[in-house]
Amino acid sequence: MATRNTNKKFTVVDLFSGCGGITHGLHQVKVQGYSYETLAAVDIWSAACDTLEVNYPTVDVIREGLSPKVIKGLFSKYKSQGVDLVVGGPPCQGFSTSGKRALDDPRNSLIKMYLNAIEALQPQAFLMENVVGFTTFQGGKIRKDVIEKAQSLGYTVYPSIVQASLYGVPQRRRRFVLIGVKSGQFQWPEFINSASGKPIKDDAKKHWLRERSGSELYVQEIPEDFLELTFEMATQDLPKVNAGCAAETYRKSRKPSNWFLDYVRKGSEKTLSGHVSSNHAEHLVEMMKELGQGQSAFERFEEGDRLRPTSGFSNSYTRIRADRPAPTITRNFTTPSSANCIHPTQARALTPREGARMQSFPDSYQFQGTSTEQRLQIGNAVPPLLAKALGEAIIKNLIATRK
Repeated sequence: MATRNTNKKFTVVDLFSGCGGITHGLHQVKVQGYSYETLAAVDIWSAACDTLEVNYPTVDVIREGLSPKVIKGLFSKYKSQGVDLVVGGPPCQGFSTSGKRALDDPRNSLIKMYLNAIEALQPQAFLMENVVGFTTFQGGKIRKDVIEKAQSLGYTVYPSIVQASLYGVPQRRRRFVLIGVKSGQFQWPEFINSASGKPIKDDAKKHWLRERSGSELYVQEIPEDFLELTFEMATQDLPKVNAGCAAETYRKSRKPSNWFLDYVRKGSEKTLSGHVSSNHAEHLVEMMKELGQGQSAFERFEEGDRLRPTSGFSNSYTRIRADRPAPTITRNFTTPSSANCIHPTQARALTPREGARMQSFPDSYQFQGTSTEQRLQIGNAVPPLLAKALGEAIIKNLIATRK
């Protein structure tokens, strides 16, 4: 593409953008006076596009599936100024036809389309995010094909399984991340001190990555004695709500008391939105009252007990712990039968506000659509603070390259 920008803005195109978790995280980045500017976001989900447009009205939101036509349009529109970074999490079904390259399987077409966009836009760096299962689908074949394709396009790649709780996110959420850079070196971001919100400088806990034997894949482990941000630390200013009820004001006795609460409350100091509990059936409320923190209904109640669920997985109907980060927030976190989503002390599942907090969205972020659509957007998003940390690491490479 054409000559790159010489100012202190690095341009971004966000593919499969969802409600804007990556975009929001990148827009919090400022390193040596440099920052990101998202030019365009592409997604076919109307409600998620509405959310991104409301929060980032200057972004060109393209409400279509990624296709050759869309890629051609992006190239034509931005070829004069250039795109520095392409980000996104293309859906992957994990299929591959035996004997063929995984990327040639039509069911993996969106992964291939993402790589086609990188080939056309020629960014200086890219960030691809996906589920951890991406690393093992078809015995790791699709991961291998993606890495080989990116390398053939001239990128040095850095595949890793990252842990969101190491970056100030009050949730243990493991994701596969592939970073590619055209030139220079890339260093994974420093972990975040949960007490201060600042990067950790202790080398022993700075970039804890181990190589998975023979797989060219690095896996982040939680260092011994590393203090993660807990559910309690991230929600202590939220008032109690019963099942089927809502609250619109913060706890008066609980002003922001840590960096995370300062972060999520900025721009929303007085009005609380989204703290609404689903209206659970009476027997579910009775069941949840009996659960201890970290305990599931299958552990608490024996076979034949009227409060024991008749179906579900081992982590269904489980109360999370206040003194730890939340487990992975799923798209059904407002439903008690979903995985690990019952409030630590209250007889209900999490509210949308609590789910958004666990994902590290600020309270001022405006989710659009029906309550179901908003829940799905939150559960499917990339945590903004994880995106911010990755974006800071990438921008250091971009700065060095530009200089």
